[in-house]
Amino acid sequence: MNIDQKTFEGHVPSFKNANAEVFDKISVLLEQVEVELTLSLFGTSPLPSDAAIGKRFQRLVCLSAAYRAISQFDLVLTGTGFGIVSNQNVAPASRDRVAALSRQLYREKSDEWDLLLELLTATDWSHTPEAVLWVSRLLWNATLARRYGIRSQSVFSELYRDEYQALLPQIEEAEQKVSEYISPELYDALLVRVRTHAALSAEEAFVLAQSRTLIASLVSSSGEYRAKHLFKSLLRFLEAHSDALSPYKESSTYQSRHTLRYENKQEHPTFFFG
Repeated sequence: MNIDQKTFEGHVPSFKNANAEVFDKISVLLEQVEVELTLSLFGTSPLPSDAAIGKRFQRLVCLSAAYRAISQFDLVLTGTGFGIVSNQNVAPASRDRVAALSRQLYREKSDEWDLLLELLTATDWSHTPEAVLWVSRLLWNATLARRYGIRSQSVFSELYRDEYQALLPQIEEAEQKVSEYISPELYDALLVRVRTHAALSAEEAFVLAQSRTLIASLVSSSGEYRAKHLFKSLLRFLEAHSDALSPYKESSTYQSRHTLRYENKQEHPTFFFG
């Protein structure tokens, strides 16, 4: 991927500079980040040729390199944005301004990652080992987690990629509970549809949305009361629409809920005195 100065500054306007000094220093980071992201997202699989995906990937590389550069270079605030301090006569930008820029790039980088993977799920990438790694749960990214009401427990109230990673143990535990409740078979079927961007039936879409809401409630320390009602509501829906949800209807979870309990009656051949 050939990222020139104009392209880089188009994706990261805050690093716009009248000369090539800033870009020359960051170009090394651009190459490093591109290699890292390519291996992380695609492994040995070929990159999709879709133009929209290519542009998203390019933007993610630029934002990631700029974010990394902040911790490595002294920055100075210029008339057009931030530049790199190149001599002792120019004072670095204030800590607050640099921190604000760093946080902005972090948020944009996190959202770009989620957007890129969302686009990739509609391609053959969805069948790769990397897809299974990155889309491995119903609430599989920070954007979705925010949408369903999960909040960060860090000093920042916002929830982006790092904060999402910090909450993964609670999210995984909640996902496991929901999987066991709606049946592992239905959970896995929904996850495959999410990962492959496949069309959902109306019943599947409802169960997916309710499951995500339930996962978010279980993660939230204040959502236990709501979770109890969501469990009951979800079960009623599953039972009422089981014919349209074959993975659930054919699951051992469904069978266990519909197996008649043995009654010790005298006319039964296995009757025993109690």
